[in-house]
Amino acid sequence: MARFFRAIPAGRIALGSFFEQNYDEVLTPGYEHLIEPKPVGLAGIRYVFIPDKYGKSTPELLTIINMTCISTFSGILLGSYLHGKKAFIDFMENNQATQFVDQMDAKRKLFDTTLLSMGKGALKWGTRIGAFAFLFTTSSTVFAAYIGHHGFVEYIVAGAITGSLLKLNMGIKGMISGGVVGTLLGTVAGIMSSILLYLTGSSMESIQNSQYALKTYRDELIHKKDRELFENEYKNLAQSGRPKDY
Repeated sequence: MARFFRAIPAGRIALGSFFEQNYDEVLTPGYEHLIEPKPVGLAGIRYVFIPDKYGKSTPELLTIINMTCISTFSGILLGSYLHGKKAFIDFMENNQATQFVDQMDAKRKLFDTTLLSMGKGALKWGTRIGAFAFLFTTSSTVFAAYIGHHGFVEYIVAGAITGSLLKLNMGIKGMISGGVVGTLLGTVAGIMSSILLYLTGSSMESIQNSQYALKTYRDELIHKKDRELFENEYKNLAQSGRPKDY
């Protein structure tokens, strides 16, 4: 039974239809020289952060930006919800015997207290989760760019680096404990990522290229809309009798 499942191509599993396959991977022996090798080492790290000749960011850098923004936004939502809910419950429990001027005064103080607590929670959780996502994604991307390919090891390294840096204010012992915990969490993340990529028949490069293609398509739509607005404005000026070189 195990031999049967191992013989099934990963790209043909039903889950793989929701993900883009890596069609640029050379599987036929003898044609590897046609693929331009990616830079490794320090050159690979510079390749990640330096725009191309058209001024566009690399897919790896877009992945770092997207993950940081999404994680920060998620942290803002989570923090505002948790702190706002706690502030609402605490206000209702601690002010049952408090005398207010009127009902509107009580509602206004409840609203101000809840809103202030939501802002503090959004700032606290947004910065922490955003910083964690930025450090982890940047570390894994830089390590993968240094060795020249994506795999399992960069998650372990990124987890250790992120855990150590987040516990930097606790001294050497805190950094060591944070690094150990980060290594364990990075190992779990690497296992889950490897399993998911195997089941979908995809790769990290294809996911990054999909994000890059999506951003390129969005930029093209924006430029197209700008051209249409400019052409319509030019036609309106021409119909109004103004000089065409206005």
